Amino acid sequence: MKKKVTAVIVTMLVLLSLTAFAAQKDEITWINGLLTPLTFEEVVNDSDLIVKVKVLERVETIHYEHDDVTKFRAEVKKTYKGNIDTDYVEFYQAGAPERQYKQNPLLEEKKQYILFLNEVESPYGPAYLITGEGYGRFDLNNGKVKQQLQSLNESGEEVKIEQLEDLEEEITVKVKKAKDKAKNKQ
Repeated sequence: MKKKVTAVIVTMLVLLSLTAFAAQKDEITWINGLLTPLTFEEVVNDSDLIVKVKVLERVETIHYEHDDVTKFRAEVKKTYKGNIDTDYVEFYQAGAPERQYKQNPLLEEKKQYILFLNEVESPYGPAYLITGEGYGRFDLNNGKVKQQLQSLNESGEEVKIEQLEDLEEEITVKVKKAKDKAKNKQ
């Protein structure tokens, strides 16, 4: 009888330890980041590639001494600006599954977004980063959009775009305006 009670207690302690370890492992440390506010026009102009995507997978997380970045792979559903020779794009977002920014939590697999991406050189060749982090990210849900961080207009007021078709129209207008401006400079 004493062996059974001891065995039950040991089993419970092991299970509690494993549960505590699992809970500790799944905890997220939320970081407050400081980002300079951007206008919607700045986000469009600073982006080399603007795409509607479905995130397929989190490829890897790279841990640096004071920061982390997570690499994602996504299927490109539509391109609004820039050229991409494939149906897939890989890009980086600041943060890691266990250390995320409150202002811009990690993207979720299987969800759709419109992303504004900036091409940068890395030790491994060209790479894409989300322009202005949360300013360059719109979450999509049944025709509705939600910008992770609210952009400002030229008057300093928040830009409120809630419908996908309105966002697509606004992107088209701003991309055309930037092309016309570049053409006039020549």
